[in-house]
Amino acid sequence: MQNNLSQSGRKWIFIRGLARHSGYWSYFVRFFKRSFPNDEIELIDLPGNGTERNRDSLLKISEIVEDLRRRSQNLPKYKKIHLLTISLGSMIGVEWARKYPDEVTALICINTSDKGTSSFYERMQPGMMKNIIKMIKSSEHRNIIQEETISEVAKNTEEAEYLRTEFNRYPPPTIQNFFRQLIAAGSYSFPKIKPKVPILFLRSLGDKLCHPVCTERICQMWDLDYKTHATGAHDLLLYEPQWICDEVGSFLKES
Repeated sequence: MQNNLSQSGRKWIFIRGLARHSGYWSYFVRFFKRSFPNDEIELIDLPGNGTERNRDSLLKISEIVEDLRRRSQNLPKYKKIHLLTISLGSMIGVEWARKYPDEVTALICINTSDKGTSSFYERMQPGMMKNIIKMIKSSEHRNIIQEETISEVAKNTEEAEYLRTEFNRYPPPTIQNFFRQLIAAGSYSFPKIKPKVPILFLRSLGDKLCHPVCTERICQMWDLDYKTHATGAHDLLLYEPQWICDEVGSFLKES
């Protein structure tokens, strides 16, 4: 789907979540570029993930914001950027918009939560923690989970091989960094007052990691509407990329 909003040539920074690296963006980016062909995308790994795997993950969301701002190539050139974020990445995006509203033109938050509005067992639903720890510690378990995702997302063998290559581009984070990222996410509360930037919240009812009520509560606190996908999983970027692009396009047109 071509979107005429792309003629403006927006500058984006995409921020992923817990234990995910920039390779996981690749599938979504293909859809995004078709919808917004003139927009420029920058992918930045969190400390401890992907290209930054040899660093210690930072323990505070505010520290991660400063780290990403320092490493961004787009921000110094363009001064204002759009942020597209998911899960832990959305906490970073909200903090970025809170501290530096003049830098953020718009913010997209997908399947996220915070300490102030949701309980721990809603933010990390029962049964998921054990699987996530196994995924980080065991490459075999990690590969099983990845293959399940690939089989659900890929439409043909060539696409499956592409996803497999991108997912395996970098090793998983260390178990220490995984828990450091959990600490950062677990201790963060969204501000009581909404940051002074346009924000779109997306959630999926099929999210088995972060309960969809978490998004609902944040939006109630800020008096915002949100969009809901009826079946998508937590990593909505892989499961429903075109739906996200369509919702982002509508949001940008209205904001």
